[in-house]
Amino acid sequence: MCASAPSFTAEVKAHAEARQGPSVPAPASRNPSTTLPGGQFLGMIEDKAARYGRTVVKVDKFFPSSQTCLVCGRADGKNPLSIRSWSCPCGAVHDRDLNAARNILAAGRGRGETPVERR
Repeated sequence: MCASAPSFTAEVKAHAEARQGPSVPAPASRNPSTTLPGGQFLGMIEDKAARYGRTVVKVDKFFPSSQTCLVCGRADGKNPLSIRSWSCPCGAVHDRDLNAARNILAAGRGRGETPVERR
């Protein structure tokens, strides 16, 4: 490749700008749950669930999902976000995020101690 030849990426970008105009920066948030008015995102999820024969379950937002042992159900208490894994006295070792996801799934399936709202 010659040093003076433009790169393939530069050619593609120039071609795209010629067809569409200059690129526009993306909005700060593309997360539908934060860009849609209150309740509209949940409504969209409920509609899609109904279409596919599924049930939407809302888990209480204050449920201590990352602090509760999935094995024995013991609540460890608040830990700073810098603590990414913890050990329960029952012997189980938990990754904070994975444990939270499993606890939320169990609560949604009705195998938890958290209040849930079925829709």
